[in-house]
Amino acid sequence: MGTIIKVFLLLIVFIAIGIFIYTIVLKKKIDKEEILYQIEEFKKSRAMIGTLCLVIALILSFVITPAFTTALNQRTKIIEITKDVKVGEKIVSNMIKEVEVGSYGLSKELIKSKEEIKDMYATKELNKGQYLYKNQIGKTIPYDDNYLYDLDGLKRAISFTVNKLSNGLSNKLIKGDIISIIIINQTEKDETKKAIIPEELKFVEVLTTTNNDGNDIETLDKTKDKDEIIYQTITVLACDEQSKIIAKAETTQQIYVELVYRPGNYDISKYLINEQEKILDKKYPERENKNIEEGIKKIIKDKEKKQEEKEKIISLDEINEMIEAEINKNKENNEDDITNETNEETETIGELETTKNEETTEETIKKETVVNETKSIKEIQKEEYERIKESMKAN
Repeated sequence: MGTIIKVFLLLIVFIAIGIFIYTIVLKKKIDKEEILYQIEEFKKSRAMIGTLCLVIALILSFVITPAFTTALNQRTKIIEITKDVKVGEKIVSNMIKEVEVGSYGLSKELIKSKEEIKDMYATKELNKGQYLYKNQIGKTIPYDDNYLYDLDGLKRAISFTVNKLSNGLSNKLIKGDIISIIIINQTEKDETKKAIIPEELKFVEVLTTTNNDGNDIETLDKTKDKDEIIYQTITVLACDEQSKIIAKAETTQQIYVELVYRPGNYDISKYLINEQEKILDKKYPERENKNIEEGIKKIIKDKEKKQEEKEKIISLDEINEMIEAEINKNKENNEDDITNETNEETETIGELETTKNEETTEETIKKETVVNETKSIKEIQKEEYERIKESMKAN
């Protein structure tokens, strides 16, 4: 379209130049009535139809057709699935490859780079050989309570009840918040010991908040009845020792929560969780599930290692393409080498033949020279013999 606009602008410029030449250079005045009359006459004539057809043909030939051809020939890279992928499975590099296709008519929903699928999950079943679309992937596992699928066995999920709005930070907690859990011991007479934050519960991560019907607040429509979006329980990540304290407080004591940090800088959240782990390790050097945790850590480490190895492995199709390209390249190089070698051999043979001919010629000349020299010596000897013989007869 940009090219067509340029063509029309050029036509306008040429018309303006023509009017300028007609009025200034030729010193003629423009008669509007005459021009209008000529235009009406031109409309009625066949010349106008022919001119319009010619203009349309020129535009089609030199503007639209080249632009359309250029658009058809443009290429772009998109993502293709190299193996079957199940719903909820995390997409990694060995499941995909970049392929080059014609860009004309491609959907804007197609994924065009590997960066777009980093840390993404399949929200639909994907088959080998199909192209990947944006509506087929998501940042979270596509199941209800997807946060529970992220549990690695080292930390567990446990919920506790919020008795009053104030106990749960006025209904303002969200997933990922780092909180401290305050326990109110109502039976304790000593006021200084009545409210405490156990060392084990200084930095705890919130998984979700749930209403009275067991629905996660994050999944509810915020335009509905406000009573539905008030949470009654808070679910957090905890180890066995933390879970026991929370469970005891749930039955015999009162719980309040205090917001420590809201996700915004991942490093701070990670730092706080690591600090809590140090406290737990120091206080419980021999945890009940320490052996299990060590085994889980080993499994996770091995899995990450295998995943890294898988990501390094190039897909079979890419290997075949590389091999085929290398074979074709070597074949072309070999053909060029054979041609060059043949030419070189021909040149070498020619040079050898020339050298041989030259050597043969030189040898022939030498032989002829020797023969001539031998012949001359014999003639001289014969002449000398005849001369001596004649001399002796005379004496």
